[in-house]
Amino acid sequence: GATRHAPRRSARRVGRRAVLAGGVALAAGVAGLALLPRPAPDAQSGVAEITGFDLPDGGRATIGPLTMIRLTGAGVGLSEGLACFDLAGTAPFDLTTGSLTLRSTAGPALFDLAVEGGLRVVSVARGQVQMGGAGAPAVCAAGERLMIDGDRGIVTRGRLAPGQFAAWREGRLVVEGEPVAAVLARIARWYDGRIVLLDDDLGAMPISGVYTATDPEAAARAVIRPYGGRLRRIGPWAMVVDRA
Repeated sequence: GATRHAPRRSARRVGRRAVLAGGVALAAGVAGLALLPRPAPDAQSGVAEITGFDLPDGGRATIGPLTMIRLTGAGVGLSEGLACFDLAGTAPFDLTTGSLTLRSTAGPALFDLAVEGGLRVVSVARGQVQMGGAGAPAVCAAGERLMIDGDRGIVTRGRLAPGQFAAWREGRLVVEGEPVAAVLARIARWYDGRIVLLDDDLGAMPISGVYTATDPEAAARAVIRPYGGRLRRIGPWAMVVDRA
């Protein structure tokens, strides 16, 4: 698909210093952030849990594992995780994630968003979504997919493959050109433990494929295999990933 560049921000790497725990990167330098007060979520899910709820405008939202969202005046806010929105189209709807806002204004819409660190992947199955706040405004129409890499300042547009849209709702991850670190973080949402990534370069490599998230160890091994990655189990509570 076409690739365009958004304004560049300072690069952040997910790798040797980070622990991917249920899809959340924990680093020693930011551990203190957990002590800061945060707004209570209006909906949240646990490990490997997928749940849905009705939206005030008559639409419905489905959130993936270890995802928290907050209701706002005209929509919802999502910091990290997986969420799918089936909108009735009776009123404008805004989805805010960091500096990026997705807006649906005209008619019914069905779209999903995956957020792992600085990576955001938007897919639209019905209607269209307008985006702003992260580079030049853009529109994602039905059948399209946008991958917004905020760390590298790159936006990639592509077409949705059959069965690709929000496949995580059935426990499948269909990824295209995403960094290994982001895909491991997504897999970790189905794992009741930690995935520790010790190789920055491995984490930055792009990967495409279909992975069974409900078997996190097999999925993680499949993701790292093309690059000679190695996975070691530490009891039932951790998987360590590096290269031999």
